[in-house]
Amino acid sequence: MLGRKRVKVRKRRASGALTRQFFVGFLFFLVFIAVAGAVWYGSRLESLTIMKVNVVGGDTVQHNEIRSQVERELDGKYYSVVPKRFSWTYPEEQIVTAIESVPKVKEARLSRPDSRTVEVHFVEYNPVALWCQNQGSLEGCIFLDDTGYAFSPAPPLRGNAMPRYFNQETPTEGQNPFTYEFIRDTLSFTKAVRQDLNFVTYAIEKIGADEAVFELYGGGQIKITLRQPLEVTLENLRVLLGASEFAHIEPGNFEYIDLRFGDKVFVNEVKGEEDEEINAASSTPETAL
Repeated sequence: MLGRKRVKVRKRRASGALTRQFFVGFLFFLVFIAVAGAVWYGSRLESLTIMKVNVVGGDTVQHNEIRSQVERELDGKYYSVVPKRFSWTYPEEQIVTAIESVPKVKEARLSRPDSRTVEVHFVEYNPVALWCQNQGSLEGCIFLDDTGYAFSPAPPLRGNAMPRYFNQETPTEGQNPFTYEFIRDTLSFTKAVRQDLNFVTYAIEKIGADEAVFELYGGGQIKITLRQPLEVTLENLRVLLGASEFAHIEPGNFEYIDLRFGDKVFVNEVKGEEDEEINAASSTPETAL
């Protein structure tokens, strides 16, 4: 008799436990459905859905191209449930990465004027020169910014608005073939000799880590070292060209002026036949100042 009562008690306890588990599970199911419904509905509220993309900045990159990148990242849903246009969870990092992958775009940031708008602010790379295979070709050149970064293929530009750099390497987008200091100093030298002496540079060759050769329109080269202060190099050039012996020097009548050895400046002139005969006894092709 006692044994039967114990069996009945155990059965009642097991039945009660199953009932509680059922109700707990059912309660969790209801909570899940409620949360999922709230997420589904809330993420589709018109007031929280990004519908407008504003683009600010840039001079050459089309704003429609930037806007298309943003719209592409906003399309679709997370886990097939939450729209990417939901303003609380929109893919900010992915959008910035997509914009910065556009050629000529240096950096981008996003702001939110309101819950339905994304505003893109972007900055372009500023081209200051070209990186080319060699001094004689404008095909396959890449734009350089002032840090020496090669950021975008360039069309075959003409004229002397941008000097072309070369270093015996094949131009490749996304590389840093020249340092910021090299670009800064060589462009500064190019500007100075143009303003002061009317020597116009069209190409600059990097020799080793800190030497450069400037190719001039009309013919001739100027060789410098960046181990020496730029002001000293410029002053030595001014002294040279101010001397009566070299007052005739201009692009086309000299092969090179070498300014790499401090106060000792070398000039290699291009001489005609008559000059060679007249000066043969008193002059050599390379003259040191």
